[in-house]
Amino acid sequence: MGHPLDTWHVRHSGSDTLNGVTYGAGLFVAVGGNGTLLTSPTGESWAPQNAGTNASLNDVTCGNGTFVVVGANGLILTSSNGTNWTVEGSGVGSRLLSVAFQNGLFVTTGESGALMTSKDGHAWASRAAGASFSPWFIASGNGLLLLESTAGTNLLSADGTNWFARPSGSDTGLYTVGFGSGRFVSIDIRNRAYISADGSNWVAGGAVTLVRPSEIAYGNGHFVTGGGGSLEYSPSGMDWTVSPTGYLYVTWDVAFGNGTFVAVGSGGMIKQSDPVVRLQASEPGSLDISGPSGAGCIIQSRDTLMPGDDWITLTNFTLMSNPHRWTDPERSQHGSRLYRAAIPQ
Repeated sequence: MGHPLDTWHVRHSGSDTLNGVTYGAGLFVAVGGNGTLLTSPTGESWAPQNAGTNASLNDVTCGNGTFVVVGANGLILTSSNGTNWTVEGSGVGSRLLSVAFQNGLFVTTGESGALMTSKDGHAWASRAAGASFSPWFIASGNGLLLLESTAGTNLLSADGTNWFARPSGSDTGLYTVGFGSGRFVSIDIRNRAYISADGSNWVAGGAVTLVRPSEIAYGNGHFVTGGGGSLEYSPSGMDWTVSPTGYLYVTWDVAFGNGTFVAVGSGGMIKQSDPVVRLQASEPGSLDISGPSGAGCIIQSRDTLMPGDDWITLTNFTLMSNPHRWTDPERSQHGSRLYRAAIPQ
């Protein structure tokens, strides 16, 4: 059986490019052109939602149970459930391109130096970074917010108000920065990767082969990024492997949640990695597994989704029906156990 991140499945394809995706409050939310807004609890089936606008939606995040979407002409939308959305007043007319959540604070950036913060997603205050910055991404982790500034320099902040220039580790500009497993991971315009725990001291790693790498997600012990052509993954952020089935013409964003990665991009394409974890099974300790008759299947479990809690293989078997109901014989002893089923493609 190959690496789970070698296998990706097409889950959705539409006419409008999808620009951003996030996971929070038990839900994936993807946004894109012409007011496109899609939701899914597992990443497998996606439902369109009414955003109340035809404007381009550029990015989405979730914090404290609230989803925040940013888009064209200063547009900000909020929702607690992914279905009912409210337009919020941003006070700016610039195109907003990125939004993140850290330390109980939402932060959004946009064109013309737009930089705003909000504690609840509803009331927003304009901020000044004190230097020029790229509005295309915000990385957050270890209590820090990170923006790309001039070549070789990033801006760091703990509160979204006071920003400090720090070295980026690269002598060129950056395509993207992400965070996971206690470290920031960046990829510069020469496709070189760097890692840092504090956003100031960086160690150079290997390179990716993608064209213009997308935002970086982390989960299940791996970083994942996309771009022009495919998806790549890395356990450390240093050395990267190309997924043979991760092709997307252009990937714009990747998110991790519910034990699986979801990538979105051009043509409204959504791809999802193997394996899919169903945290809420049809009954405690059971899974309904769909796949071709005669296919081999592996069942694994873990107690939490915390880093360092590894998946343990419980059994291997051959699917004889579709769907196949599998039940953990030890379910009475492990009421909170999490499961995943993987079928090599």
